[in-house]
Amino acid sequence: MLKYRFHKSNYHAAEPLDQKYQQVSIPIYEYEEILKDYGFIRCHQSHLVNVRHIKSWKREYGDFLLLYDGTELPISRGKRDRVREVLNTM
Repeated sequence: MLKYRFHKSNYHAAEPLDQKYQQVSIPIYEYEEILKDYGFIRCHQSHLVNVRHIKSWKREYGDFLLLYDGTELPISRGKRDRVREVLNTM
């Protein structure tokens, strides 16, 4: 099961639960479409996150999602309302 996916340059890396990254060269918007029915939301231009791994919303020098493993993912201003909407339905 994936926790989150992030974009760096032209590649994307996924962090599955076994902590082994995989790099692929598919645009993040395609992954967003593929994974939306599996509990993933886009919280930032460069990040998709599995909502089952979100522990809380952190507001400190910006907005971040805190995952159960301690990872912090940024929430962009443009994605804030959608992330809030999804988290409120959980």
